[in-house]
Parts: sequence; structure tokens; C-alpha cells
Amino acid sequence: MNNPPQGFASSAAILVITVIFVVWWLTLIVWCSVRARRRGKLRHAIVVVLLVTLAAAAETPYDALINWQWFNSREGPVLYTAFQRGMPLWGALTYGAWIGTMAVIGLWAKENGWSKRALWKVFAALVVFDFAGESLMMHFGVAVYYGHQSPRLLEVPVVWPFVFTGSFLLIGMVFHHLIPKLSGARSVAVIPMGIGVVFAAGCFLGWPSMVALGMNLASPWTDVMAAITVATVLYWFGVVANTPSAAPARPVPDSE
Repeated sequence: MNNPPQGFASSAAILVITVIFVVWWLTLIVWCSVRARRRGKLRHAIVVVLLVTLAAAAETPYDALINWQWFNSREGPVLYTAFQRGMPLWGALTYGAWIGTMAVIGLWAKENGWSKRALWKVFAALVVFDFAGESLMMHFGVAVYYGHQSPRLLEVPVVWPFVFTGSFLLIGMVFHHLIPKLSGARSVAVIPMGIGVVFAAGCFLGWPSMVALGMNLASPWTDVMAAITVATVLYWFGVVANTPSAAPARPVPDSE
């Protein structure tokens, strides 16, 4: 695999993007609190999802697998450094806001029994949103994809918005099925497991392109692996979209 490029982003760009993600994350928390205020279990699950996605910023191995590099300003806070890359504060907020939003949408969709058609519409819209958001990051020099990536659109390798959108929505759908089990100490135990779920979901859907990057393959092999990756994402998202929502827990009647 290639060594990640090193450098710094402008202080103004980092300040702006940090403010954006702080406001986004806080707005997400308020929205979730208001929408789920009368549904205790759902509110509990959403809190766990938000904590999991924020804590998932510990996953720099994933960034290494997809050849992604964050940039920070010279004076910007770095939470930690691993795999030749630092995790800036704004990067962690990205996990909490960006991944958190998609995961909550997946959770909310399954909780409210959205149709398969509605789920596919949301998936398509979020793929477009991901393309646009990542393209802006590339444009302002706060992040970059490197190495022999799949074909690019708006500076973004085509494959990754599909992987991110699919895996992050699936995370919320998985937590939908965990809601009946989220209580007390169990909900705390779910958080470290959930971080692994975030990492595993991305690897599960994106492994063909990750292998291509690890082997330092060039076109046309990266294109072939990208096509396999996108097909994998679409297949498994369709499978989960067709999975019935978890039935609400019902009390067991007393035996006579």
C-alpha cells in the first residue's frame, strides 16, 4: 500500500468545517431527542448509535485500508496519531455527524416500517449527498484519496460513497434489531461492539476495492473490483431492505 501524503490545510478551512460539523452534530442530537421523546427504547437506541458513531473515530485502520488521509491546520487539535495519519478533531466530528445521521436514518426507517421503495430512494439521495460532501472536502484541501483508486467523479472515487452510504445505513438497521436488548449495562456493552460493527460493515461491503488498493492494482483491475464492490453494496442493501422490521416486544401473559 502507498504511504499517505502529509501536509496541512488552511486554518480558515478547518475552522469553517469544524463549526459546520459541531452545528450538524448538535442539531442531530436535538432532532433525535424531540422526535423520540415519547419512545423510551427508541430514544435509548438513538443515544447508543450516536455514541458509537462518534467513538468510531478510533478507526484509523479503516482509513488506511481505503487510502484516505485527513489534513489539519498547523495549530488544529489532533486527537491521536496512528498508521501515519492523525485524527483531527473535525474528523471525529465527521464520524459523529455524518455517520451518525445515516445510521439514525437507517434505524428510524426500520422502526417506522418504511417501504423498500422509500429505503432505496433514501439510499440514492444519500449517495449523491456523500459525493457532494466529499467533493467539497477534496476541493478545499482538508482530505484526499490517494493511490490507484477507482474512477473518480468530482474528485471522489466512485466506489466509496456507495460503500459508506450502504454500510452506515445498515448499521442503523442492525441496531433496530438490538433495541429490545438495549437496557442498563447491556447498552454500555454495545458501544465497543458497535465500534467494531462500524468497521466491519465498511470492510464487509468494501473489501474488493480494499484488496485492489492493498495489491496496488491499476486500471482496469481497479475498475473491475469497484464494479464488484458496488454490486455487493446494492445486493446486501436490497437484502436488508427486504428484511421485515423487528416486531415490538409483547409481554408474556401470565399462566393460569
